[in-house]
Amino acid sequence: MNRVARSTFAVAALALVAGCSGGSNTPSTSAQPPTSAPATSTSQAGLAPPITQPKLDQAATFAPKPCDLLTEAQYKTFRASKPGEMGDSVLGKECTWRIAQNPNTSLGGSFSVALSTKADAGLNSVYGQRSTYKAFEEATVAGYPSVHANTGTPFGQGDCFAYTGISDSVTISVGVTTGDKAAAEYKNPCGMADKIAEMVISTIKGGS
Repeated sequence: MNRVARSTFAVAALALVAGCSGGSNTPSTSAQPPTSAPATSTSQAGLAPPITQPKLDQAATFAPKPCDLLTEAQYKTFRASKPGEMGDSVLGKECTWRIAQNPNTSLGGSFSVALSTKADAGLNSVYGQRSTYKAFEEATVAGYPSVHANTGTPFGQGDCFAYTGISDSVTISVGVTTGDKAAAEYKNPCGMADKIAEMVISTIKGGS
């Protein structure tokens, strides 16, 4: 996903969000944290909605192998024909899948997944920096609290970075980006991000 510098994916303090700074159409990868994300403080505790679904602490085992979070059948539903590519982020490991190019354009896209297991990188931290995002909205994925939060690009313009809390210590980070205005995910990237997160949750619950 390349409106974002690939060097920093994801959630730093899961407020990590995205830094799309709209411009380049070359897919980069991930959700990019702000340059300085504050650690979760007592004042931030409880800002995010509580987790009412069974907490998925076992998800931490996937943190070093995020490419296992989507099966081949799952990632192919998003026009990704090849396995994801492992990369490093401020959180640890992330996995990025390339979206096949629209045959009528030269533009493609990508989506990335990472798990945050850092104490200062949960939904409370995202809520604590709410005012810093250009676009912010609450969501729910498979019953778990989630947010869509972009620092540089409004929703509906190809990019969406989503964070879903699945336990007190694990947050799913998904980044979607495309410069292809003809692609369905360009107008609804957050819908795609939520579907990806839901699939990740299914994989974690299945333990595969």
